[in-house]
Amino acid sequence: MTARYSFGFDEPTRSLRVLSHGTWTLEQAERYKQAFCSHLSVARERFGCARVLVDGRAAATNDVAVSRLLGSLGTLFNQLGDRLAIVTPSSLRKQQAVREGLPDTIMVFLSPDAAKTWLFAHD
Repeated sequence: MTARYSFGFDEPTRSLRVLSHGTWTLEQAERYKQAFCSHLSVARERFGCARVLVDGRAAATNDVAVSRLLGSLGTLFNQLGDRLAIVTPSSLRKQQAVREGLPDTIMVFLSPDAAKTWLFAHD
């Protein structure tokens, strides 16, 4: 299955929601990164900071280069109030992400509800 993704702004929570599906290639990940950066800029303009919930439970990658490219998006969450919550499909994926060493502005979850709780805990 080819990779698909969608972005949506959630006005009540002042956040950006991202859904991703399928198996990612490097080319698809590069296009996604461009779209992600564009939506992140709009979120900051609209809400003052970037609160992003990525639901990646239906997405997969078997390519180290794709994983690194997607992981590099974490460096964008460096402004006051920024947070990135990522929902993964398995404990193994969560462990792999956490092992990379995440900044305090990024957390990985198995549950969308837990991700939302953390994302908005300081509001």
